[in-house]
Amino acid sequence: VIRFNQFSQTGRTWTKFTNSSEVPLVASGIAAYKTDPGGYGEIWISSSTGLERYDQTESDEGIWTHFDPANTVSFPTNNIISAFLNPINDHLWFGAAIGGAVEVYYDNNLLWGKYESPLEQYKVISIAFDLDDNVWFGKEVGASRLNFTSGKWAYYNSDSTNGQFPSGAVNAIVTNYHT
Repeated sequence: VIRFNQFSQTGRTWTKFTNSSEVPLVASGIAAYKTDPGGYGEIWISSSTGLERYDQTESDEGIWTHFDPANTVSFPTNNIISAFLNPINDHLWFGAAIGGAVEVYYDNNLLWGKYESPLEQYKVISIAFDLDDNVWFGKEVGASRLNFTSGKWAYYNSDSTNGQFPSGAVNAIVTNYHT
């Protein structure tokens, strides 16, 4: 993982992180997502072993923290394969390899949300958000939608749409949300 920080206090604008005792990047095949909605300089990395979060300190050194099902109740599995930012509220979302997603956000502390489909356990490949209080999940088979207000799920695949929806994976979703 290589991080560029144009606002470095020490003049160290490029930092390379490799697996070591100080930087426990235990993953191979990582899917990284950098977020900075609050100007914190964080890096989040999703992998087959959970999530890694880098918090920048004033000295630019930073601290790495590992999150997985053993230390974070909100994980449906330790195999986290995708990462997305909700542009409406700056919450991070991570898709799991087994039919669920994890939401991460701040309210004075780091908070977690867990969302698992009661009917489908497909891999979550893509996530999108709309203006009608829905989160959409592109899965290895079809797509699903969760309405936050009602808590109801809807499922879209070839069978549920009489063949109108293609069979197979949904790698990307676009909604009516516009910035």
